[in-house]
Amino acid sequence: MAGRAPKGGTTGINGYEYEGGQFLPSSAFTVKGAQPQTKGQGSRKQEIDNYVWEVPPTAEHVSIYRQIAGTAATWNGQEFTVTASDVTLDYMGMTRDQAEDLAARWNAGERWMLRGER
Repeated sequence: MAGRAPKGGTTGINGYEYEGGQFLPSSAFTVKGAQPQTKGQGSRKQEIDNYVWEVPPTAEHVSIYRQIAGTAATWNGQEFTVTASDVTLDYMGMTRDQAEDLAARWNAGERWMLRGER
């Protein structure tokens, strides 16, 4: 068990200097200050319809649904219609024409758009 460096500091088994009270490495291969690697970034799934999640075709694709649902457009039971005010659309960085285009594309069956595309 490595524990902590004693008062006054010490050199760890990995060759780095540690001040008093710092945790000591338990391996000679530990790099001081390095963060542990996380395993992946999740599934990368995105919601493409109400409670329907899929992985995008490429890393450059984003869900049209997540761009408009509940913010720019409202589901009326049959299709998305743009209901957001111009102020809201401006805050989202989108014009009314762009929002209506995305709603029309989603209503026509498209689920993905390229990142940055409006």
